[in-house]
Amino acid sequence: MPLAEPNQVVHQLDRMPKPWAIALGLPLGVGLALAVLSMPLVFGAVAFTSLLGFAGFIAWSGEPVSVDEQEKPPQPTEAPKPEPPRQPETPPVETPPVADPLWINIPGGIFAMGSDAYDSERPVHTVYLSPFQLMKVPVTRKRYLAILGKDPGWPEGGADERPVNQVSWLDAVEFCNRWSVNDGLKPCYQIDRDTVIWVSEADGYRLPTEAEWEYACRAGSTTRWCFGDDEARLPNYAWFDKNSGGNPHPVATRKPNDWGLFDMHGNVWEWCWDWYGAYAADPQSNPLGPTQGSSRVLRGGSYLYGPENLRSADRSWARPKDLGWSVGFRCARGPRRQQ
Repeated sequence: MPLAEPNQVVHQLDRMPKPWAIALGLPLGVGLALAVLSMPLVFGAVAFTSLLGFAGFIAWSGEPVSVDEQEKPPQPTEAPKPEPPRQPETPPVETPPVADPLWINIPGGIFAMGSDAYDSERPVHTVYLSPFQLMKVPVTRKRYLAILGKDPGWPEGGADERPVNQVSWLDAVEFCNRWSVNDGLKPCYQIDRDTVIWVSEADGYRLPTEAEWEYACRAGSTTRWCFGDDEARLPNYAWFDKNSGGNPHPVATRKPNDWGLFDMHGNVWEWCWDWYGAYAADPQSNPLGPTQGSSRVLRGGSYLYGPENLRSADRSWARPKDLGWSVGFRCARGPRRQQ
């Protein structure tokens, strides 16, 4: 009988012995069985084993040889899929940057400085300023005492969070230098009695220029005050003659402007770097004011003055040695200014 084709399973009926195989195989098998029983005596164990295998072959020689399904070739195994990266049970939380409690970063920009209200504020002119930093609040009596070891402020009593007052322009630049040294910075000023030179490469604390002060006070506004032109809103932002009770008040107790600066209107006048003088009409870049003069600029108004003197463009002045119950200052830091 022919071999089954590959991959073809032989039917079960084809596995049964054929009749002619039974007729021939039965008597022959019986005779062989008797012979087999005597073989161990005649031929020994080896011959017995061989004959037994031969007899089995003959007895089943009529059985067709079946070919089961060909063994399938080994299938390629898929590479194990990489496990996705394990996610932490709790995602890390980003810590927001901590805002500086004392300084505000003032962006550089262009603004129209001055106003048409008074001759001293004319002409309105274009000013470009580089970025700088400005204190959020005026220097307090408590900070002044910590740096210079004295508190000249009024009203009398322990140093506190009210702005320092009764300080001259020369006192203010001395404070800036001393604070710079304490913080490991290079002082901005060379001071020789009444002569003060601004050191261009210094990175310490200093007074703001008049242009920096007005730019920071406006905080992008073009109105009379940083918040607009409605005088009725002024008590929300400033201590002045209508609400101060004739006394300076702790800093940062009124609203700040849009850049986060407090007390830019009222509480105390603030010294600026510049000598007082007329404005130039041409556009200016980081102006420093006149090269000489007799008085230094004051800005912001105070607790003793009315709304007109608290306007963003308002200017005042005093001699460098002058003191006043309503005069203080705040510090700046920033790029080189002196040429």
